[in-house]
Order: sequence, then structure tokens, then C-alpha cells
Amino acid sequence: CLASVDGLTLAAGQEETYPEAWIVSNRAEHEAAGYRLIPGTVMLRCIMGTGHGEPGKPQPTSDFRFHAMLPGNPMLFSGLKASIQQGLALHHRAFFDGALGAQCGPLLARALASHFPAALATCEDLFIRPTTKYSVAATKVTGVLRVVMRTEFNVPAIAKKYPQVEQLVKLIGSLKLSVQESQNEKAAKSLVLSIQDGHIEVSVLCKERHLVWRDANDEPVMKDGQPALVPEPPVTLHARVTDLQIRIRDFGCWFVPSLDLPMMCFQVEVKADPYPQIVLSCEEMGAFPMETFVKPFFDLRAMRYLLMHDLRIQVHISDLADADEFQFMGHVQIPRLASLVVKCLKMFARKQMQSGDLIRLLRDVFQSIGSDFALQEKECDEFAKNNAAKPAQSEEVVAAQPDGPPVQLEAEVVAEDGDEKSPTALFGWSM
Repeated sequence: CLASVDGLTLAAGQEETYPEAWIVSNRAEHEAAGYRLIPGTVMLRCIMGTGHGEPGKPQPTSDFRFHAMLPGNPMLFSGLKASIQQGLALHHRAFFDGALGAQCGPLLARALASHFPAALATCEDLFIRPTTKYSVAATKVTGVLRVVMRTEFNVPAIAKKYPQVEQLVKLIGSLKLSVQESQNEKAAKSLVLSIQDGHIEVSVLCKERHLVWRDANDEPVMKDGQPALVPEPPVTLHARVTDLQIRIRDFGCWFVPSLDLPMMCFQVEVKADPYPQIVLSCEEMGAFPMETFVKPFFDLRAMRYLLMHDLRIQVHISDLADADEFQFMGHVQIPRLASLVVKCLKMFARKQMQSGDLIRLLRDVFQSIGSDFALQEKECDEFAKNNAAKPAQSEEVVAAQPDGPPVQLEAEVVAEDGDEKSPTALFGWSM
């Protein structure tokens, strides 16, 4: 770990070139100093200073710009996209072709857990397994499924293994996130995530390999007599955050136990050229509670204005043939904070950085997923070797199978009365 803090004197307007200027220079300057971008390294640069607000409304602000570069994989975006689509197709084949009905969700959950044991063990440190439910059900539209997962944070386990992460978990009292077709409150939705007192629910509608838009009644949106599918990149989506409540009593603010934050809507632009990019910006924000009351400490009206005009978060996932970079960067301005607020934020940030619990959690999650996928890759390689010398099949048989080596998913199906049926093998799922 190499860290340095340097004072900078920038020419007028020079700060506007960051963080984009670091896309090329960050790695070059680190490598010139003898540091290589290899697994386990992060090249992080940031500048923080006094900003000038926005044109037409100048004001002193705290201006923060950052850029992080991590080792990437040229197949990261396309591989993740293909895995999600294969997973959705698996649900469709299990429910309809396998005629599993209400047993589809529990069966798939157990089968996938058996193929990802390391990831399952990590999840049990975060969520309560007995309360985790996975369901797959048909909608009113033929061929469209509703997939819902419900679970609950395992606060005692988190407190034992990641003490500082427990504070972050307790911080969120409630939250609802909807990925929408447009900014309008009544727009069609895709993925919906809700958190309430530690309970989490995620739900989507899907048809074969694709997500489906849904209306206010949670039913598929129809277009020209067919379910309206969520388009693939390039696409512009909108993430609407509502019912966001922050619990601040555990952080020393005893006179205000919780704070209800306003509605926020973010534009999420997913680009495909020249390589996958995700650009997030704030396009709408409601009024904060008690804006006038807290103005001596923090100008919330000014913060709303700055967030809607200045917030920009970017993720670059290079899939070029010679690329191995994953880049995360952003820029935000906020009003100058009162010294008391600054001290509280520094204290909280210092505790998080000193403990390293959040970093350890991310490390454990990625390591467990990586080890499971390494095992899957090994099985795929063995499958390819064993089938390399086999004679070619007829066109009809080949067309009826998924591309690539199949992974047989097996699990016990338990009837409602508790009687166990025989183990049921589903079908091949190409990885």
C-alpha cells in the first residue's frame, strides 16, 4: 500500500479535466514509479479542494474528484451479461419445460447453492438462511415469470465478523429502488429492490432470456400484443430511490433518531461503444426535511442544486482485446460544511478506514465467487476434453441442446405434506 498526500496548485479551469484525464495518466504514472496493475492492487487518485459552484450560481463548495483503477477482464461485461441471460433462460425452462411449477424457486436455489458452496458460506455471514425464500411464479401473461427473492440481514453474524459493516447495515432503516423506463413516477419498472428493518426483497419479471417491463399493478407491460422487453445496451435507464430512511441515533444523534430523505431519481446511461460504460447522474431530487432548520450547519437547498447539476459517476469496463482495466471515477460538489459536521464525518470515516471491515467483506465476496467459478471452469474444460473425440450429432439433436457444456442441476423436491420425491435432474445449462 503506497499513499501520499500532496498539495496542488491548479491553473484556472484545470480541475475540470479531472477525473477524465486520469483514465490514461493514472496507470502510466504508477508504472513509471515501478508499480504494476496486478490482482490485489488498486490505483486510486483523488483531489479535494474548494470549488466554485455552478455557472450562474457561484458559491464556495467542497469539490471532490476521484479515479480508481483495478485489474479487469476483457470478458467481464459480456460474460456477466451472458450469465444473467442464461440464468433467466434456466428459470423459464425449469418452470415450463420441466413442469416444476411452485417447486421451481426452491429447487433452483438449492441446486445453485450446491454448485457455489464458497459463495453460499459467505452469504451465510451476511443473511439469515432459514428466512431466505426464492420463488418463481407465472404472471397473467403466458410465458412471463415473476422471480422474487426475500431475505434478512444476519446482524449478529455481521457484527461478529465485520463490526463496522454492522453500523452501515443498521444505518438504513428503509429503502426502495426501482429501475424504470423513464423519469416519471408512474413509468414502467424492471428490477425493484426494497429494504425494511433489515428485511430485503428483490423482484423482476422475465421472459426466457430477457427482463420484462411491469406496470403499477406489477403485471407485464404489453406492446403490440407481446410483453415489452427491457432493451439491451446501449440504453438509458432511470433509477428511482424512495422511502429512504437513515437511522442516526446509533451515531450519537440522540435528539433525531431517524431522518427521512427525499426522493431521488438517477439517470443510468449504459454505453456499448467503444467499450461498455455506465454513467450515472442525478436528474431529480425532492426537498429535504427541515432544510431551514439545519441551514446553519449544512445548506441542503444548495446541495440539491449541486447534485442535480454536478454529480457524475462513471464505470468503464474495457472489453478491448488488449485491455485489463476496470475503472471507477466520479465528481461531486457539495456546500461547505460546518466544522462540527466535518468532525463527525471525519470520525465516522476514520473508524471505517481503520477497521478495514468493508474492504475485507468485499475481498471475501469476490474470493468466494472466484473460487466457485474456477471450479466450474475446470469442469467445463474436462467436459470439452471428454467430448472432443466424440462423433458429431445430427443437426436436430445439436439444435435442441444449449451451446456449451451442460451443468446438471440436481436437488430434492419436497412436497407440501413433507414427503420427499425422488431427486430430479433438470436439464443442461450452458456456462
